[in-house]
Amino acid sequence: MELSELTTVRDLVLDSVKSFERQVQVTDADVLEGGDVDGGPALLIRLKVRSHPEGAAWTETRLRLSQRIRDELIGIGDDRYPILLMYSDSEWPKRDK
Repeated sequence: MELSELTTVRDLVLDSVKSFERQVQVTDADVLEGGDVDGGPALLIRLKVRSHPEGAAWTETRLRLSQRIRDELIGIGDDRYPILLMYSDSEWPKRDK
């Protein structure tokens, strides 16, 4: 996949998150190609999250967000599975280490 395609997916993800739920504040994202546990095609979507619900509500919100992004990807003809990785502000600079 070319960089411009990854940028398009990143923009789609950020737009999707912004219109998803007010309690979830994502301030940045990056998208990498990868594989799922079975070696199938996947997208690693790393999100810098400033605020989110707590406890079980956060788990449910993450699942709904993952499904929404999956639906958006399918809508543009991309059948790769999104794997969401969440980072706090302090974790974000260390994500590649």
